[in-house]
Amino acid sequence: SYDLTTLFAGIAAAGFASWNLDLIYGAAGESLDDWRRTVEAAAALGFASAIGAYGGFFIPKSVGSSLAITGSASAALVMFIGFYLSCIALTWWAYSRRNAPYPC
Repeated sequence: SYDLTTLFAGIAAAGFASWNLDLIYGAAGESLDDWRRTVEAAAALGFASAIGAYGGFFIPKSVGSSLAITGSASAALVMFIGFYLSCIALTWWAYSRRNAPYPC
């Protein structure tokens, strides 16, 4: 067993301003299935975060292009509505429907 306080102090003393602790094993008492669900949830969260971060670029670019081409933001808004409806449908299919592959 390692003394985590000593480990963290050593990391700070070495001059690292930030660091990551990778998930290698599950928590004490956690089954292999519990660990797999944790890793899958973390992966899904990372993917959703990446999509959300991309929106900070895509939304202003889409609205700007729509304004430049049509003189209105309506085309971009219609595309956003279509995108969000497809996200709702995909989420329902994967998580909420009867016999979903990844039920909630």
